Amino acid sequence: IPDLMAYNLYFGWYSGELEDNVSFFDEFHEKYPNRCVGLAEYGADCRFDLESENPQRGDYSEQYQCLYHEHLLRMIQARPWLWCTYVWNLFDFGADGREEADDPGVNHKGLVTFDRKVKKDAYYLYKAYWSKEAFVYLCGRRFVERSDSVTTVKAYSNLRHVSFYCDGTLVEEQTGGPVYTLRLPITGEHQVEVRAENCTDTITIRKVEEKNKTYFLASASVQNWFD
Repeated sequence: IPDLMAYNLYFGWYSGELEDNVSFFDEFHEKYPNRCVGLAEYGADCRFDLESENPQRGDYSEQYQCLYHEHLLRMIQARPWLWCTYVWNLFDFGADGREEADDPGVNHKGLVTFDRKVKKDAYYLYKAYWSKEAFVYLCGRRFVERSDSVTTVKAYSNLRHVSFYCDGTLVEEQTGGPVYTLRLPITGEHQVEVRAENCTDTITIRKVEEKNKTYFLASASVQNWFD
């Protein structure tokens, strides 16, 4: 009968759906409104070189890791009665028993790679929520070759107004944040830019006829360590 408690929950990665995180805590809080409850671990594995136009749980893509953390951060922000929340993990780290994502011996839930050299896209989501330093960041810079004729362009920023440009032409302005999403038709190679106050960021994307096979695993399976 502790004074406070916290749960490791991985709904939306090891099992279940992202919304199960919401229902778990809301049902707990309704039943025990005076108990101090928190989220001790949450995260989703990601290999920074895997990309998807249709991200799904278990594909290890940058895009799914982003969707996962976007959902969890929205949930956390809306529930101030959570006394603690711990993202798992800042860095990828060694885990000898793992045989996942064609990269054995590594837990890939980090927001930064094992060698500390690459910040994955989801890292900048936390910067958008937590940093007071003005910035804007375009996701998908490693997702250059895209086979869909209309692609998703996503930006993270702690600024409240952004402008999207394609090849120097204004496409759309958005307000709100910290997540900004644009559906952009593409036909060839394009320079995509986002501007917010004095901050800018640019990526290159290119329309291709077939999916780049290096962007996804031929087969992927998530080991549920809680079974």
